[in-house]
Amino acid sequence: MFGWPVVAIGCFLLLRPRVAVMVAMIGGWFLLPQAPPYQFSGLPDYTRQTAIFLGILGGMALFDPRAFFRAKWSLWDLPMLVWCLSPVPSSLSNGLGLYDGLSGTLDQFIMYGTPYLVGRCYFSGRQLERQLVYLIVAG
Repeated sequence: MFGWPVVAIGCFLLLRPRVAVMVAMIGGWFLLPQAPPYQFSGLPDYTRQTAIFLGILGGMALFDPRAFFRAKWSLWDLPMLVWCLSPVPSSLSNGLGLYDGLSGTLDQFIMYGTPYLVGRCYFSGRQLERQLVYLIVAG
């Protein structure tokens, strides 16, 4: 599981970025074990999803950094932003502190924000969405 980010970055080296995202995401989901999370002090839990999207974000940053600016953001994206940031006010209102809220925000971003970000960067058209669905069904 710790080698998957390297495999995902290698996909970006060998394939077109959109295809590399699909191969890394679906391949990682099918090949990596659904194991209990690895826990490291001071860091978020390392899970299958963390490994997959860490590699994809690394590949995007190294081989296709313009992808982050290609997405056309709108008000429809605001609920995801609120969802990812919601642990901070929740933590503060419950007296748990800012550190706990930021840790929860990082967990929310890894779990929900990174797949959403990757989807908005690479699959924001009907044709591209259809291509992704076909690949998921074929996989």
